[in-house]
Amino acid sequence: MATVTRTELAEAVSREMGLPQREARALVDMLTEEIAARLEVGEEVKIHGFGSFGLRVKAARTGRNPRTLEAAPVSARRVVVFRASQVLKNRIALSLSGGGDGRRV
Repeated sequence: MATVTRTELAEAVSREMGLPQREARALVDMLTEEIAARLEVGEEVKIHGFGSFGLRVKAARTGRNPRTLEAAPVSARRVVVFRASQVLKNRIALSLSGGGDGRRV
């Protein structure tokens, strides 16, 4: 499974929108920065047709070191969660079933 980098996203934006690489990279950076800033203050970020980013609070618990099996405290923390929209889920399911190239539903 391949990983898509910010650079590759910027190249795709540049190619699709006809923007210079520098502007496309700035656009990708602004988008990711805005999502991060909204999550930092506890807001949910919804992107229609793609999904939503939110925060979940995980309570403190006792974990276990897998190497030594010793109990270790794990502090409470906030974690980012992503929920795919039904449109995205359908698109992925369609592409996996061989019903298209996965580009549009």
